[in-house]
Amino acid sequence: MPTQRPQLIVRLLIHHPDESILCLRQIDSNGGRFTLPGGRVEETEFAVAALLREVFEETGAVVIADDLELVHVCHKMYKGQPQMILIYKTLRWSGQISNNEPQKFREVGWYELEEVWGKMSPTLQTALYYQENGVMYSEFNGQARPSRS
Repeated sequence: MPTQRPQLIVRLLIHHPDESILCLRQIDSNGGRFTLPGGRVEETEFAVAALLREVFEETGAVVIADDLELVHVCHKMYKGQPQMILIYKTLRWSGQISNNEPQKFREVGWYELEEVWGKMSPTLQTALYYQENGVMYSEFNGQARPSRS
């Protein structure tokens, strides 16, 4: 049986000096959850290039590759398709933050992680939990998400 190549997804934790993070809130038909900027890596792209492109397309934020730090990798299965989610973080960005994809997102803004914690996908919430606790790699199997207590 042929092995399926994992789909590569990139996300970015952009930290504001006040400790909030940049989040996008999906429109209801996309789930209505909060997420981080990012998206799928195209076959002709490298992960960092895709991340820079996606973040700019979605939010207008300009990020430089040298300012990125890979902070977590999450392996999961989504509808039978393996996915690898790479989460990067940065403290530096420029540009005007805006919702450049209103067909996908209801809003873009700075939020304290506690504000959006229960309103993210279980996968992202689990990955951020492990990232916060210094764990570089996790596997998500669809079970309950960890709490932040």
